[in-house]
Amino acid sequence: MGRNTQNLGHALLQQGRQAVATLNDSPPMAEIPMVLTLDQLRPNPDNPRTSRNPRYDDIKASIKARGLDAVPKVTRDPKGDEVYIFSDGGNTRYQILSELWQETGDERFYRVHCLFKPWPGRLQCVIGHLAENELRGDLSFIEKALGICKARTIYETQKQKKISLREFSALLSEAGFPVSDGHISRMEHTVKYLYPWMPNLLASGLGTPQIRPLLVLRQNADNIWQQHVFSINQEPTVTFDEVFGLCCRKFDALEDWSPEMFRDELIGDLLQALPHPLLNYDRWILELDPKESNRRQLFGEQATAFGSMPEEPETNKADRIRVQNKEPNPRIISQPDSGTIHAPADKARTPAPSPRKNNPVLPPYQSESEENSPEPALPAPEVECLHFAQTGLEPVSSVWDISPMQDDIEHLQSMAFRLAFELAEVMGCDSDLLPVSDEGSAGFCLGNAQEARAFSRLLLSLIGEEVAAPTELMLTAVLLGTAGRGNAPLLDDAQTVKFLRLIRVLRRLRELQRQITRENITMS
Repeated sequence: MGRNTQNLGHALLQQGRQAVATLNDSPPMAEIPMVLTLDQLRPNPDNPRTSRNPRYDDIKASIKARGLDAVPKVTRDPKGDEVYIFSDGGNTRYQILSELWQETGDERFYRVHCLFKPWPGRLQCVIGHLAENELRGDLSFIEKALGICKARTIYETQKQKKISLREFSALLSEAGFPVSDGHISRMEHTVKYLYPWMPNLLASGLGTPQIRPLLVLRQNADNIWQQHVFSINQEPTVTFDEVFGLCCRKFDALEDWSPEMFRDELIGDLLQALPHPLLNYDRWILELDPKESNRRQLFGEQATAFGSMPEEPETNKADRIRVQNKEPNPRIISQPDSGTIHAPADKARTPAPSPRKNNPVLPPYQSESEENSPEPALPAPEVECLHFAQTGLEPVSSVWDISPMQDDIEHLQSMAFRLAFELAEVMGCDSDLLPVSDEGSAGFCLGNAQEARAFSRLLLSLIGEEVAAPTELMLTAVLLGTAGRGNAPLLDDAQTVKFLRLIRVLRRLRELQRQITRENITMS
């Protein structure tokens, strides 16, 4: 009995059998917290960030003192290696933790608390990294562009077809990273046309304000090249892409970059590569001028401020000078029912002017009493000699006359905007103005009245809008100047004519808008 008890006690003290462990290497199917070592973690190879985080040292000091404030999110590709990668950001923190583990040997830098997420797919990982870096605002334009291009390539591979920019933009918006199709196009052009030739300059932080005009410059130059390349006798030995790319390579450093110098160098290269009789240096300067590009985007292919009136033939010019030197002779216009013009017999050789009624212009404002009173035959008014102002977006041949074909609210609003834009461009504040087509508007407004420049606020005062800060510009300084030395007016003669024309157009526009207001009140 005692022996059996002893055997039973011995048996109870024996180590029990262990079940054979069932190994399961498949990743979890739901989000769970995990503790992973640095050996089990890897950076995400699709992370768009390729440069060192500008806040790297600050982040490292914070992690060394306090540890990780935010739990990194990790995932695992079931078809990939048996390691975990970061799904949303985290690559910078992984690099810092690795350095701190090597420097200190502290276990808290080796074992990392993470939140595991089921594998969302490679595309979602790329978009997740883009969105995470966008929140911090520390991703360069070219890094974002490369990430966008990679995401589109992955998506097209999954779909096994090409997708449109609009469709891809909708996909990014649904994934929580909204980007317009126009911005995507700009990024892809940057990767295609600029990045192979100037990677260092782009990596140094060149942003949208510098890249956008560079792409516009390239597009304009390419258009001119394609228009003239087939009309020369000998085909160029290089393509336009090669000419542009080699010019970009000369400026692949931040200290070398200058938009003006780049344009000048590009024109020199284009002149050598495409020797065309119509393409001299001045023509290239005009075609590649950024203000000219801005004008064409706003108004289309119209006359520009660089255009000029055609040269008058020498014979006509001499005749006009001789006529001006003679004593003026009054020209009498007949009554409206007569289509003839009476002139003195001894001046029969002088060309007869056209009757006033054949000139379809809006007459100056007259009261009812003036309209009903009999009007004697008066000398015909001389045609305004404003040839110097007949240039630019809105050529002015008369300050007052308005053609009946343009005497409506829509046309007058367009005229007002073109005049205001041209004046603002001269004063360097054209970016303040925006076109407006509402029925009661003046045709233009300010994008940000609080930060608008003085001349923009002066234009705003013409349309009856409240000016946030009173403008320090007076009409004396703008139009007249003073007798003091160096106190010339800000606007020259042609610009002054356009300023007066703007006032005339706005007066007529407001008159028509008041009529509509009265009609609406009467009908109601």
